Amino acid sequence: MSPTARIVVQSAAKAALIVVLGVSLSHCGKKPEDTTKPSTTAYAYDVALTLTPKAVKALGDKKIVVDGFYFGAPTAGAKDKADEAGRITLGEDESTVDAKDQTIHLTGFGLDRVVLANVEGGQPSVEITAYSETTAKNVLKCTTFKDTIKAAQAKPVAISCDAAK
Repeated sequence: MSPTARIVVQSAAKAALIVVLGVSLSHCGKKPEDTTKPSTTAYAYDVALTLTPKAVKALGDKKIVVDGFYFGAPTAGAKDKADEAGRITLGEDESTVDAKDQTIHLTGFGLDRVVLANVEGGQPSVEITAYSETTAKNVLKCTTFKDTIKAAQAKPVAISCDAAK
């Protein structure tokens, strides 16, 4: 091989190495994508929260926690994995919001899709509750919702709160 050809081959090899190193280094510090979490649209839903004036007064400067607890009926092969209530627990989502009427978007990111394989028909349900944040005693009495996520997605879930008596 001639000296010129050797220089050309060495230069091409160095350029290829620089490209490979550059691509490899560009991924440093990046976390791999978590594929066990659902997309924001697959299990997302909205909650229409309303408060009476008494509820707002009872809260003072405290916030409200809106919680979506995910669960489902176990498949025949997963009955041994069910909790004491006979259901498969799939996770939860929580949103802490100001004490005012509003619509809250819960993403469904808390739902564990791997465990969803243990749920009959792959159809998760959600129980939505709301309560006062950081108090020894909940100062609110709120309605709840318990149905399939599909039902929660049909229209914003209405949760209304009054002051607890």
